[in-house]
Amino acid sequence: MQIEIISFTKQGNRQAEKIRKAVEKYGKTYVTNGRAMEVSLQQWCEEAFLKAQLLIFVGAAGIAVRTIVPFVKDKFKDPAVLVADEMGKYVIPVLSGHVGRANEYAAQIAASLGAEAVITTATDLNGKFAVDVFAGKNQLVLQDRAWAKRISAAILQGEKIGFYCEGEIIGKLPDELYLAEQESLKEHLIFAGIHR
Repeated sequence: MQIEIISFTKQGNRQAEKIRKAVEKYGKTYVTNGRAMEVSLQQWCEEAFLKAQLLIFVGAAGIAVRTIVPFVKDKFKDPAVLVADEMGKYVIPVLSGHVGRANEYAAQIAASLGAEAVITTATDLNGKFAVDVFAGKNQLVLQDRAWAKRISAAILQGEKIGFYCEGEIIGKLPDELYLAEQESLKEHLIFAGIHR
C-alpha cells in the first residue's frame, strides 16, 4: 500500500510527521511539504490518485475537496482520502469511507493522535451493517452496486436482509442479516424491499 501525506504550514508539517509515524505500518509513506513542491498541487494530486491507496491532507477540508474533485471517478476504485487539521483535533474521511477504508483509517489515526474521527456515513453513525465493508472484509465482490445501496437503505429503515451462502459460514452473521434458504432468498429480498 502507498500512502501520500501533504501539509501546508509549519504546524501542519509537524502534524504530518506524527501521522506518518501512525500510518507507516500500513505501507510506503511519503510526506510532502505543499509549500516546497516543484509541481502544482493539482499535479501532485493527480499522481497521488494514480499511485496511492490513501491520501491525507493536513489542512483545511476545502483545500482537499477542491484539489481532489477532478480526479474522483468511482467509489469502488478511488483511493481513501482523509483530512486532518494541523492542530491534531480532527481526522475526517472525505472519500472512499467504506471500500477504501477511509473511515477505518480515520478512526485509527485519530486514536493514535488523541484526536476525534469525524465519521458521517449513515451506517457507521447508526452502528449498522454496511454491505460494502462486509464484502471487503470477507473477500467478496459486489456484483450489483444498486443492490448495495438498496440493502443499506433497507437496513437503515430497520429491515432484516436475507443472506445465502453456498459454503460454510464461520462466525456470527451481523444482526441485520438472517440466514435464508436459496429458494426463498428472492422472496425475502422482495419482502425487505430490495428487489422488484
